[in-house]
Amino acid sequence: MNKQTQKVIKEMLTENTGRHMLDSGGAQGRHWQRNQGRDFEAEPETLAEFSIWKPQDHEPKIEIQITHNLYHWMAEKLEYNERVDSIFHKYANRKSQVDLHWPTNIENFTKYFNASSIHGTKPMGANTYNGECLLSQDLQYTQFSTDFGDLVAIQIHNGADARGGYTKPRIFDCDESFFYYTDATLWAANTLDPNQTIMPFGIEDNSHSWHTDDGYHFYGNDCKDLGTYNATDDPQLRGKGHIFVEDGDAYSPINGAILEATA
Repeated sequence: MNKQTQKVIKEMLTENTGRHMLDSGGAQGRHWQRNQGRDFEAEPETLAEFSIWKPQDHEPKIEIQITHNLYHWMAEKLEYNERVDSIFHKYANRKSQVDLHWPTNIENFTKYFNASSIHGTKPMGANTYNGECLLSQDLQYTQFSTDFGDLVAIQIHNGADARGGYTKPRIFDCDESFFYYTDATLWAANTLDPNQTIMPFGIEDNSHSWHTDDGYHFYGNDCKDLGTYNATDDPQLRGKGHIFVEDGDAYSPINGAILEATA
């Protein structure tokens, strides 16, 4: 993990993006305020919280909230490009650009370099707030590709209201994995004793997992989709065809192992 990249991400997460009418949040309600003093490295990369949804006239189902820690996610997916970042900010400080908003600076910069995108089309921009996103904070970004490589200009939403409170852009190297901010895996570990389950071709293993690309539907890898199972708070049904939920944790309906989330 690149130290300079980590440093830049920390700077972005703690950047004071101010207070204004489009960015309500009270005295300490903005992300940049809450991020001060955090030990980002010590925090979990991904958190999952589970609860039981009891629709009327239907069996109870699982509700899942997965959150990828933005610091860890960016540090793994991206690498800070100091050279292009410096070129961009010099460009943005030109007399013709200095009074423009950041999104316009970025658009003009990509046009200046005749940029495309990873997919060969024109540069792609989005705000994760406007779609599905499992990140702990939203991003406003433009992905573009030039002779410098595949790059992305990122602004982190450091405010409270999504209409305002964005950091200055920073430029990073990126690849296709940057776009996978709606993906996650729920994994249940092997519960069989390897000393007792030696098979002719190895050790028997009952671990299994589910994958999502939207945070709602979890598709089984060599097992049924998670949504086909009912949820319960009865510990006697743990690992017996029901998803057992207790204190925000959930346990596999197949082998009773705790469900752990990863990016």
